[in-house]
Amino acid sequence: MTFDAVPALCFYDYLLTFPWERRLIWQRKLSFASLLFLINRYCIILENALIIVTLLLWEGQDTWLNNIVSFRPPY
Repeated sequence: MTFDAVPALCFYDYLLTFPWERRLIWQRKLSFASLLFLINRYCIILENALIIVTLLLWEGQDTWLNNIVSFRPPY
């Protein structure tokens, strides 16, 4: 699995489980457990959105990460 497939799978999971989230979390009184759930869920979604934006903006640019990943020691 490539690095850019992970955010896509997380968004797909979010779309699949949103009806359950709406019914089980949003339509009930806010508790500590539901607050932890929401923080965890939406921080991950925000992180994946930032990853996608970063991949789109830096596509094709030579970054330090590409230099590290593509480094091949001389043989």
